[in-house]
Amino acid sequence: MSEGRLSGQHALVVSPFLPVPSDAGQRKRVRQFCEFLRSEGCRITFLHYAVENPFYWSHHDGIHAQAAEMFDEIITVNAGPAYGQAPKADGMHKLDEWWDAGLEVIIGRIFGRRWFDLVVVNNVWLTKVFDYVPTGACRILDTHDVFWERKLAFDRINQPPDFFVCSRDDEAFGWNRAHVVVAIADTERDLIAPSLGDHSTAINLPYTEPTVPARRRGYLHPEKVVFGFFGSGHPFNVHGLKALLGRMKTAARWAPIELVVAGQVGKALTADEAAMVRDLGYVDEVQEFYDQVDIVVSPLDYGSGLKIKVVEAVALGVPLLVTRHSAIGTGMARELVVSDVDALADAMAAIATRRPSLESFADAVERSQETLAETIEAGQRGVLDATLARQEVTVFRYPELELPESDPRLWALIGMIREFSSHGPVALDLGEDAMEPAWLSKLPPRVRLLDKQSPAPADAHRDSRARFARHRLKDPLTRITLISNLAAEPGFAASVSIFDGRWEPESKTPDWATHHIDGPGRCIELANRAADAVPVPWWSDSMSWDPVLPKRKRPTGAHRVALLMPSEAGTPGETLATLVKHVCQHRVDVLHLDSLQDAFVALEAMHRDPPAFVLELSNRESESLCEEWCKRNAIPFAKAVDGRSLLGLARGSAPARTRSNQNWTRITKLARL
Repeated sequence: MSEGRLSGQHALVVSPFLPVPSDAGQRKRVRQFCEFLRSEGCRITFLHYAVENPFYWSHHDGIHAQAAEMFDEIITVNAGPAYGQAPKADGMHKLDEWWDAGLEVIIGRIFGRRWFDLVVVNNVWLTKVFDYVPTGACRILDTHDVFWERKLAFDRINQPPDFFVCSRDDEAFGWNRAHVVVAIADTERDLIAPSLGDHSTAINLPYTEPTVPARRRGYLHPEKVVFGFFGSGHPFNVHGLKALLGRMKTAARWAPIELVVAGQVGKALTADEAAMVRDLGYVDEVQEFYDQVDIVVSPLDYGSGLKIKVVEAVALGVPLLVTRHSAIGTGMARELVVSDVDALADAMAAIATRRPSLESFADAVERSQETLAETIEAGQRGVLDATLARQEVTVFRYPELELPESDPRLWALIGMIREFSSHGPVALDLGEDAMEPAWLSKLPPRVRLLDKQSPAPADAHRDSRARFARHRLKDPLTRITLISNLAAEPGFAASVSIFDGRWEPESKTPDWATHHIDGPGRCIELANRAADAVPVPWWSDSMSWDPVLPKRKRPTGAHRVALLMPSEAGTPGETLATLVKHVCQHRVDVLHLDSLQDAFVALEAMHRDPPAFVLELSNRESESLCEEWCKRNAIPFAKAVDGRSLLGLARGSAPARTRSNQNWTRITKLARL
């Protein structure tokens, strides 16, 4: 794998289309984008949401094996009954009308256990996937098409839509779920961009194929010119071919023209129309078709998306003549483009009559290849820049951290890391030769160790905690670096410096991008080049991690947690205590707080044998005596007004559950020590 700009990163690609076999435009597009990511060093987990026949109905080992060779990991989820249903109202689908509850479960489980640096979704009707992507990962939508435009195009040819269609407002909502919206043509990018908010970017990345030098030869026959059209049985292809034949009956009636068609499009012709063409039908190799024609034509005036067959002909260096609509997004030289189908038929008649040299076509095709290559390069560069700009990594540097697990300062640090990990990925820099600490397993998957070497062992995709490569810090990521004097003797305040890591060396970081605090602080304002001051929580309103480390009595007994609650909590309180004990695998002491006297008794007990962590269940929102005592003694502390809120805080945004503690599917984060 190459050392590209995404080296060491891991992508989840969600697609309803496999990249093989390469017999359809949507498959080719998926393959192009995945090969682009891999060329930049990115590992790929491919989630195939199987919707197409025959994959929806059965598993095909041969095709699956071909796809598996292209990725580090492949997951198959068969589509549920919601997919492919006709619109429920007004002839238009709602954006999430095809969303599958089964896919929702799978996606939720994946993101609950693993971390991906970027998530790519193909087609806007699957963008609900982004609702489950944690903060910090870049969300990329490869549109393939603008679906509200498809409805208008089908109306123009008096045909019902053959796939998903939705309103412009619904589609715009889906676009705004992504950070980077990739369009397949510049015209579609221009349609998308005005609907995006400040957090999203639209980029044009057309489809391409490996190019060969333009074909330079004379006409195949001395008495006629052979034109060719290769197309599927899609309604737009059928409508365009019929329109071309209708015009040829009059405009090119006596011209020495032979029209060859290939693919399924010829099956839709009437007997009179079929008599005007030579139909090759299905061909095993596209070159078999191109070898039998002088000039390839594309007679499309309607439709959406990019015309893959036009790009294919450009890449193979074949002479072309296409309508303006067919040329969208291809970078086609203007002498190869006519206004519409009627103009195409007229041009075909003129060429067949005058037989101009095909060298001029070859020159124009080579210029088209160069233009398309430049557009592709600019689009790929734009996708990379936008992707890296959206990834924010918090880097904690503790190169000489040597604290035993019994030291409360370590748990204060872990709580601080946990707080920052709720806002994005975190990398721990413990030194170049540092071993993975045991307590790292107690942190979320997005907390990873910074390594001097690039990861990517053969089975790296199985490790949700794959390490950051040190050379990734050279990328233009917006990152925060904290340096804390945790190794200081008790009695010294821990100092924290925060700066924008894009400035190297650190000594040249400008003042406006640097912040330094000593002792406690509620919030830090971090400024960077991309935006104004951004608030970074030092601790939340419900969790206080005080960096001040005064002298205090070390724990003498077993590693334990103190749970403070009123005796009236009853059975829910007992359940909470059981859950905390189950998760922590340590002793949990329950201390009741029914009066001021009880508070003093609790303080005395904790002073004799300081706990490693304190949870308080209280109906008072003001600061308690126990909370103040924990701050002074640098003991991690959390408080909530009821047990449900406390567990909800611990489990982030997960919905509350009412089952027994053995059935909890998301472990309490606050108590995992």
